[in-house]
Amino acid sequence: MKVQRLIKLLSYRDKEALEIFIDDYSTLILKVITYILNESYEKEYIEECYDDVIMIILDKCSGFEYKASFKTWVASIAKNKALDYKRKLKKYYSYDDIDEGYGSVESSEEKYFNNNKISVINEALSKLNDDEKRLFIKKYILNNSTVELCNEYKVNENVIYKRISRLKKRVRELINNEYVKESLYE
Repeated sequence: MKVQRLIKLLSYRDKEALEIFIDDYSTLILKVITYILNESYEKEYIEECYDDVIMIILDKCSGFEYKASFKTWVASIAKNKALDYKRKLKKYYSYDDIDEGYGSVESSEEKYFNNNKISVINEALSKLNDDEKRLFIKKYILNNSTVELCNEYKVNENVIYKRISRLKKRVRELINNEYVKESLYE
């Protein structure tokens, strides 16, 4: 069935046209919705969102203008409705509430690995000279902006970017060397 005829029959709420539409476009609609509603607490609302999208399309298909393909139009309606659901659900489910329920108790293995990471980073930082260590701490621990660092060190941004880039590379190498040493002795 041609798209124009399908649209016309859908606007009259023809059952056959609805079945054809669902057969042809339901996969697209579900892919768009599941891509957007991807959090675990959003999964149960996918079917409800799908039903809403079908109803919106049935209501608005008579006003479809041929500026884009019908498939694109259907996908954009599904996307917008899924984003509406995501916004509404975000109000009810905050990440803090979810985090409290899951994984709030750190296992002994996690504590070991976290402490191990911290000790490796501290070891790497101890091998830096005082100026490098100060710059690293200000940039990555105290979250000072590049502009603030430029003003403090009285240099332009390019110089700070180059220093930070070299510093990151050096710290990365030191950390990688520490991990290699530790894994050899374990």
